[in-house]
Amino acid sequence: MITLNRRFTHEGATKLNEDQWFELFQPLLLDIVNTDYGRDIMCIDKRLPKIVQIRKNEVRAQTGENSFVSDFRAGSKWANVIRHRWDAFKIVAKSFYEKEDGRILIPYLNYNGRLVASNATDTFFPDANPETSSVDGRVSHDVSSPVTGRFWASLRGEVGNQHSDSSSLLPCYEITAGPSVVSGAWTRITRSIYLFDTSTLGASATLDDATFSVKIQAKTNTGINSPAMNVYSSAPASDTDLVNGDYNSLGTTVFSTAITFASQTTSAYNDFLLNTSGEAAVETEDVSNFGIRESVYDGTGSAPSWATNQNMNTQVWMAERTGTSEDPKLVVNFTVPVTLRPIIVY
Repeated sequence: MITLNRRFTHEGATKLNEDQWFELFQPLLLDIVNTDYGRDIMCIDKRLPKIVQIRKNEVRAQTGENSFVSDFRAGSKWANVIRHRWDAFKIVAKSFYEKEDGRILIPYLNYNGRLVASNATDTFFPDANPETSSVDGRVSHDVSSPVTGRFWASLRGEVGNQHSDSSSLLPCYEITAGPSVVSGAWTRITRSIYLFDTSTLGASATLDDATFSVKIQAKTNTGINSPAMNVYSSAPASDTDLVNGDYNSLGTTVFSTAITFASQTTSAYNDFLLNTSGEAAVETEDVSNFGIRESVYDGTGSAPSWATNQNMNTQVWMAERTGTSEDPKLVVNFTVPVTLRPIIVY
């Protein structure tokens, strides 16, 4: 899914905040909002008299020679309207670009030979089964004999012997100690892998920031002390299928600030704002690979305090979930350089 509010700027252009943008393009905006169709696009009451000023959160109309009325809104209502109706806004603005002879399209949104920056956000999801360009799922190593188990370092470094990439609900990370008779022996570690086809961003895209999110359905912890989860790199053998061996493809460099088990919520997305290392993993011409593992113990190699029959498990919705409202997602804010030239219109 692509949100139609892409950010454009020419090389060397200075990005503008909302207040600056509205000030710079005030003449164009007033031309637009004083037409019926312009008011439809901008969600402005047609009963208002002539509008003499529009800002991100205010529309001001003149009611008399020296009297005015203003419609104020919380936040950035009219900036958001333009972002989310950018294509429609450009169409109505086009009629004000053209010279009277109708032949030369003047780049009205072009300032000093460059396009002025506006916000850009693209949202990406893994493919559901059957996958075409990306995949998500869980990878695990499960000790066949829960009575003896495996010591932490050995289990953590295993190659993996289980996976699933076709279920709508899976553990994104898990640590288990079964009914072992051997002190310090663990029976299962689970990690998860998430791929996003971000190739539509294009080679010229420059990332501003990116957020990776998962929606938790349920979580359980019967004894692991203060676990957390974080985002890491992953390198599965295929972009469209997981195998057991992908278990040990996850890296150990953290891509965000960890979310503790206590802070993980089932009522909303759990968001990881990617750090510099995480942003570097976003591929603008290819598939971007991410994974989740437990960060306090599995991510560092430090063994948890051991006791029999411990289990820590966080279940998240995967791409196989109907719709995308609870799927894993990657939200990318970015800039694309574009040169706008006058267009001959016949």
